[in-house]
Amino acid sequence: MKQNLYQYRICYKAWLHYTKVQKRKNRLAAFTRNKIHRGKVRRLFESWRGVTHEWFKERLGRDSDTFRHELESKMLVQWSNKCNAVMLYMATLEDKIKEEQDAREVLTNTYDTSVNTGYDKLKAETYTLSKNPLIKEVISH
Repeated sequence: MKQNLYQYRICYKAWLHYTKVQKRKNRLAAFTRNKIHRGKVRRLFESWRGVTHEWFKERLGRDSDTFRHELESKMLVQWSNKCNAVMLYMATLEDKIKEEQDAREVLTNTYDTSVNTGYDKLKAETYTLSKNPLIKEVISH
């Protein structure tokens, strides 16, 4: 029985050592497989990144012109609207200035006419009074 236990112990230790070595070999094999696989995937993604980067640069070159054109047209529309609003405001101001000038001209003509009318009336009354004989008597005494 002692010999059987000794043989079992030796077999068991051998079996433990064998499984330990096999696990190590399997772990190294898995590490190697994974490293090779990671390298393949890394190279694939690096090449994919390079290709997509070149595609992006090409697309950026194409799209920058269209983006600039769209932005310029949008800004042109925006500033055209603002310029049109300012021009409309200026036209309104010009109309108001013209109306004010016309009103001043009418006022000037009215003032001139009223002054001339007043002067003519004063002159006519003075003439009428100068022809009146009663006034001549009053002035001479």
